[in-house]
Amino acid sequence: MGNSHSGYGLFITSIPILVHGTECLFPMHARFVANIMPIFSFQKIEGEYLTLDDAVNMLQKAIGAAPSEKWRAAADFIFLRTFEQRQGSIGFVACAAAALYASTLPVSQRHPIHMLFMVQAALMALANLHHATELPFLGYNPFITPAGKGVGIVFVPFWAAAFYCNYMGFQDSKSALGKLN
Repeated sequence: MGNSHSGYGLFITSIPILVHGTECLFPMHARFVANIMPIFSFQKIEGEYLTLDDAVNMLQKAIGAAPSEKWRAAADFIFLRTFEQRQGSIGFVACAAAALYASTLPVSQRHPIHMLFMVQAALMALANLHHATELPFLGYNPFITPAGKGVGIVFVPFWAAAFYCNYMGFQDSKSALGKLN
């Protein structure tokens, strides 16, 4: 059973690359998630989808809305949002690549990656729980939309399952390692 727990853990933790993988090259692709993911798009009608020009104009207007003496800080803030979007995508790509490599290893050697994925899954579940319930100890996000709350509700179980599979894969890997020694 150990290989199946490990395999499920590696697989489920790789799934986010399917949604966010392109953002490491094109950070403005996040608009596609808002346009086509069912939880965001089920209430949209023709003409409500964001184009690249729409997204860029919105961000430029956000910079322009800052007090004139703070324009540089506003521009840096918007840059950081797109930069962090790219970094998040890179993290998902790296996890998928590491999972692919780890799948070629014997189960007894996979426990370090399962530890990494357990931490990732626990923190992602907590972040999504915050979006769903607005946990006060995680700070205030004034931009949680009803769809954003829905994302939190949908992805808490996803990340909980990822945590479980990787926890079991970690235990099985440590057990298999012990049998080798």
